[in-house]
Amino acid sequence: MQKYLTLLLQMAAVLVWTIPDAATDKPVTAEVVLFHIAKSNNRNRVEYAARVQPDCRFDHEQPLTVYWRRLEKGPDVTRPLKWVEEKFAYGIDLRHQSDERLEFTIAADDTRPVTVTTTRNDDGQCQVRAWLNSLEAPGVTDHAFVKLKSRKLMFPKIYWVDLYTTRPDGARICERVTERGEPGEPCPSPALRAPPLTSD
Repeated sequence: MQKYLTLLLQMAAVLVWTIPDAATDKPVTAEVVLFHIAKSNNRNRVEYAARVQPDCRFDHEQPLTVYWRRLEKGPDVTRPLKWVEEKFAYGIDLRHQSDERLEFTIAADDTRPVTVTTTRNDDGQCQVRAWLNSLEAPGVTDHAFVKLKSRKLMFPKIYWVDLYTTRPDGARICERVTERGEPGEPCPSPALRAPPLTSD
């Protein structure tokens, strides 16, 4: 089962989000979704978010949050992870924290650290990025999609995980990780045309 959980979480993200400028907007801590893990048996998904202050620094007390978005019940319905989910699958271990840089691992695969940075662009807007190699190169990952089969009183059977990535040169890449634990296989060509998952 540990192998299957590792497959599910072998994903990467480089996402950019705009945070309100503290000088012009009401000071609030923004939650920026870095990436999510979706699955085939329903629309519910696990979201990983960074909490960023208006001065473009990570929140000191809780810089990261992980939760279920229960789209089967509604676009705004969430719930926290259960203990077993946090301990053995989706939970995070924060290994480094500073005002502008975080590094963490996911419980099911502690060999692949995720680095999150926050910077201001030339327009003074705050950008948040989460970095992890996919297909041995960094890229912008829309999401991961897990093909699975639910089983009563057992963990689900995972067939494959598709990682949707856009390289810096604009190339669209889909990496399929199979149950054998061998990343780097290309997805079937139709998968490259699949749009990112939304809450619609």
